[in-house]
Amino acid sequence: MQILSSAKEIARNICDCITKFENISMSVAWASASSEAFKLLIDNKKKIKFSTVGLHFYQTHPDFIKEFLDDERVRFYKQENGIFHPKIYLFWNDDNDWICLSGSANFTQSALSKNSEVMTMFNSKDGNNFTEIKNIIDNYYKKAEIFKKEDLQGYQNVWNQKNIQKQNLDDFSPNVIQNPLYKSPILSLSWDEYYSLLLEKGNHLDERLRLLTKVREYFNQNSFEKMTEIQRKNIAGANKISDGIKDWRLFGRMPIPAFLGRLAPNDPQLQYISDSLKLMPLDGEVSFKNYNEFLYYFKMADKFFKDIDNKFEKAGWGYGVSPITRLLSMKRPDEFFCLTGANQPNLMKNFGIKRDIIKAKSYERYWDEIIEPVRQSPWYNSDKPTNKEELKAWNGRVALMDALFYLE
Repeated sequence: MQILSSAKEIARNICDCITKFENISMSVAWASASSEAFKLLIDNKKKIKFSTVGLHFYQTHPDFIKEFLDDERVRFYKQENGIFHPKIYLFWNDDNDWICLSGSANFTQSALSKNSEVMTMFNSKDGNNFTEIKNIIDNYYKKAEIFKKEDLQGYQNVWNQKNIQKQNLDDFSPNVIQNPLYKSPILSLSWDEYYSLLLEKGNHLDERLRLLTKVREYFNQNSFEKMTEIQRKNIAGANKISDGIKDWRLFGRMPIPAFLGRLAPNDPQLQYISDSLKLMPLDGEVSFKNYNEFLYYFKMADKFFKDIDNKFEKAGWGYGVSPITRLLSMKRPDEFFCLTGANQPNLMKNFGIKRDIIKAKSYERYWDEIIEPVRQSPWYNSDKPTNKEELKAWNGRVALMDALFYLE
């Protein structure tokens, strides 16, 4: 057994093992495409048996992914809860001739050249745990997915936005972002491009802007529980024509009777819903903490009333990604998007999301895979426009993606 305590020492041993052994498998949190070890790995690609690379925080370089598109040998892992964080490398000829490295170093240029890293290197002489190590890597591999060619552009767009400002050019060499209007995915557009797209292709844009203006009036005047029942149902998208708006069902709706019943003035759950919304500020920064607190009280309301009345166990009250994001996008259309069955297919395609979020009721994925990428886009981070009509759209810019993704 040997302790490797420098990046160069770790890189040298990994390169030696890639060259000397006939079989290669690894599980790493992130990988890049500019190290000597990467070049050797590509030259010896046929030796790779089963490997897994994480995608958390978009740290894995798109150039690495490009080398393994639609390739069964290397799969990619996006863990929903927690972070995929192993760093383990296994090289072998047979069960009695192998070397394993495990520790802190990812398969990136920085980890293998200048970071402070420590790895333990051991081999067949140090024990008979080859099968156990192989199984660990194989178990990660079985939970991961092939990266398909059609998903690369969505990943590339978000990666560009997250890394365009980074100064570490050894590990990150982002491509220049090209933004031809109406051709690039939503996340790569500037504000001028995004607004032009809304004007040309936005579904019922004028009515949507009037609706958001009216909802803003509601929240400026009263808390949710002090609004009229009609106003609350308007916000929930339960009504069609009401209070001067032709269709409150734009941006999604909450048609579930069990939930709509909670909006009645004397319903005990109304206070819980209102308290949840109070935790979301009407102006200013919205943090993940705000979002989590909103979810917590919403869930507590659901659990409490199910516990005291068995009928709620069967009927429920509309808890899920769609109703929650409807409430959020109405109060803060500059920060949230109402994810519905009518817009999810186009959004998934544009964002490069593969798995359904609504049916999975995955509130964490909604934040990680929709809200976080949006926050990296040029149009989200643009300065406030001075034109009054344009400013209305800017103030609802995240919710208004529905005008582009909605399928009638």
